[in-house]
Amino acid sequence: MKDWRAELRQLKLPVDPAVKKSALQTLKSGVANAQAIADVVHADPALCLILLCTANKTLSRSGNETYDLPHAMSLLGFPKVESVISDAAIYDKKTFPFLAQYRQQLTVSLHAAHQASCWSSLNAHWQQDSLYWATLFNQAVIWSLWYQAGEQMQQLQNERIDHNGVQQRRAEEKIFGTTLQQLSEGLSQDWYLPTLTQQSWQPAITGNTYQWVLLSRMIPEKSHLALDNYPDLQKTLSHPAFLIALANRLADHAEWNWQSRQSVRLQKILASASNKPLDSITALIHQQASSLKNNKHTLHPAKQLLSQYRKTDKLNATTDSQTVSKPAKKQLPSPLPSAALLEGAPSSFVNTIERLQQQPESFDNIHDVMNFAVNSLCSDIKLERASASLLDIKSKELRTYYSRGAEDSPGLKNYRHTLQQGDLFNKLLQKPVSVRLHKDNYTKIWPLLPGDFKQACAVDQLLMMSIFAGKKPMAIIYADRGKTNRPISDEQYSFFKQLCSAVSRCLLAQQ
Repeated sequence: MKDWRAELRQLKLPVDPAVKKSALQTLKSGVANAQAIADVVHADPALCLILLCTANKTLSRSGNETYDLPHAMSLLGFPKVESVISDAAIYDKKTFPFLAQYRQQLTVSLHAAHQASCWSSLNAHWQQDSLYWATLFNQAVIWSLWYQAGEQMQQLQNERIDHNGVQQRRAEEKIFGTTLQQLSEGLSQDWYLPTLTQQSWQPAITGNTYQWVLLSRMIPEKSHLALDNYPDLQKTLSHPAFLIALANRLADHAEWNWQSRQSVRLQKILASASNKPLDSITALIHQQASSLKNNKHTLHPAKQLLSQYRKTDKLNATTDSQTVSKPAKKQLPSPLPSAALLEGAPSSFVNTIERLQQQPESFDNIHDVMNFAVNSLCSDIKLERASASLLDIKSKELRTYYSRGAEDSPGLKNYRHTLQQGDLFNKLLQKPVSVRLHKDNYTKIWPLLPGDFKQACAVDQLLMMSIFAGKKPMAIIYADRGKTNRPISDEQYSFFKQLCSAVSRCLLAQQ
């Protein structure tokens, strides 16, 4: 089993290229102060983390720390800040298959920090200048895992889906050889995170399971009377690290389902901890979720709340009247997949379909959508090779931009073709249609493929489907079982068509 703490000890996180560019421009303007630069950097929590940890690593030699981003940059000095930002690696949408999950996790952390800053006014002991940043960085290890261990995190997420959103310590130990709590507690020290962030992962400070359950069962308006009998619990509640842990747990569970038993229980805990009525606490939490700045790349907490979104849901046969997607003003090309069509599909694939159809705004553009779809074909329904070729209508050129599993097949990975009258690609782009090449139709379909494509794929079983946004041809998605040339099952073909249809719906909704 891999030692994940050793693997992640050197902090490596990709940063938003747009934020990096803007920050460097602000630095080079010569007129900005530390606060102005921090305001720019704040849009990317990962870049904030890198800068603060760099400062704290230096300060640790003298036993000091900083917990505030503007202060950290003042201590580093602008030349060092510029050097750190310049050296930060940017994420590449083409090579980062879990970028969507990574971005969404950053949004969860921002939501937690936003809530904690508001809750601090409920208790004088919680009013710490460092609270926002310490809360924001609580889930930094989870960010890193989505970047460096995406497949394992996807596996863990699938386990959680199977258990209706409940976290599974046993699954964490099976996949990582340790729990995320233990890993986060260790790495928060290795990375020189703020002391409060480190303490928020220590049960001896934030409270044990029994204490949290006890809080959830108290009558909030009378909790101050009940707490007189629990001096150890009173001590726990007075520590701001408890609030940090609570805010992050709530943001995490709300991300899965605002109405779940776990989410409601955490709201009760906050009500009891602050001796406030549950209704007023719930209203406060919902108000803070709504006031969080929106990010076009991710699903906003307020949208999840208002739409009654649940990550663990399977798709229904019809579209729910309350959906997180933008209302479609155009006729969508195909109906939502029925429960029967998706029966037996991996939960991760159901989530893929759900995101494409219900969250089109979470994708930047067609390139983001295609990259997401290609990765799903291989990771979710076990097709060995997949690619997406975009159509340039003016030149009539079809060109492959995204692929997975084709590293040893350069002809397929870099395929380019100018449409010709009568060839299969030209026929596919006349209207939305799918093709499944197999032994029964081989002699009919194979001659229609261009010679260079036959050489590039070199298989006798494959899948292709044209992608349209309304009536506009956009692309062709391809998949096969790779050089093993194993048979493609009926189930895989069905899932392939459902994904391609969902891509078409997504692209139309984006227009």
